[in-house]
Amino acid sequence: MAEPIVDRGALAGDLERARTDFHKLLTAVGDEDWIKPTSGTRWTNEQLLFHMVFGYMVAKRLLILVRLLGRLPDRVSRSYARTLNAATTPFHAINYYGTCMAATVYSRKHMGAKMDRVIASLQRSLVREHDAALRRRMHFPIRWDPYFRDSMTLADVYRYPGQHYDHHRRQLTLAKPTVLFLCTHNAGRSQMALGFFNALAGGRAVGYSGGSDPADRVNPAVVAAMAEKGIDITAEQPKRWTDEMVQSADVVVTMGCGDTCPVIPGRRYEDWVLPDPAGQPLEAVRPVRDEIETRVRHLLAELGV
Repeated sequence: MAEPIVDRGALAGDLERARTDFHKLLTAVGDEDWIKPTSGTRWTNEQLLFHMVFGYMVAKRLLILVRLLGRLPDRVSRSYARTLNAATTPFHAINYYGTCMAATVYSRKHMGAKMDRVIASLQRSLVREHDAALRRRMHFPIRWDPYFRDSMTLADVYRYPGQHYDHHRRQLTLAKPTVLFLCTHNAGRSQMALGFFNALAGGRAVGYSGGSDPADRVNPAVVAAMAEKGIDITAEQPKRWTDEMVQSADVVVTMGCGDTCPVIPGRRYEDWVLPDPAGQPLEAVRPVRDEIETRVRHLLAELGV
């Protein structure tokens, strides 16, 4: 039975997704956030951010191992993985203290550039791989990392650092969560949600909005309804959502965009089922506006804002 064809585009896209998201994180980190303890690790945010880069550095070395051991009899890599599993305790100590020390070299001023270089190197390597090479496999020490499997292909190794990245991203304790509000035309519901979000968050969270098929202007009834709440959205212009918006978001709130809504692994999604205010008079828009305000307040409370 033939093995499935590897989707190189998906592998390359996930590498770029992490690179873009990492730079977004770096811009969102406040001065006081770098030294905060993280959730579920002994590292600070700065150390954990480097460790997220380190996952991609490790992947480069793992590729070499798979290319080498994957050509040898299966028992060779099985024995190698068994030996590494036996050294799990010292490995975890080295992993922790090594990250602490390395983060002083690749600190907040340098880790963004390091991420760019490592991702660029992996992208170049991916382009050069033959299909047969991507299916080559070896055994891994499953006690070393929750995303190591007993047998992994070269393609799996390209996927691994993204899984490692998303796992640790959720452990960061940064002050400014990012939320993206999406609807079809970005002229009504998502604009009201963003208006309330920005007004209520008071700069403690970052919000964006977008649509799959942007309208020419924001619905005038929506502008009027928000003005009644003291929120001016007259300067807003409907815009198409971008991959960068989705990749940078911690939470994606969808409102009626259906199958056109983007889905990226590792993101929290909420679907708010609300009437479309398009073509409706002000009287019909007000209940939708009030429901959106309630939901935005609840979301901000969940985010701790």
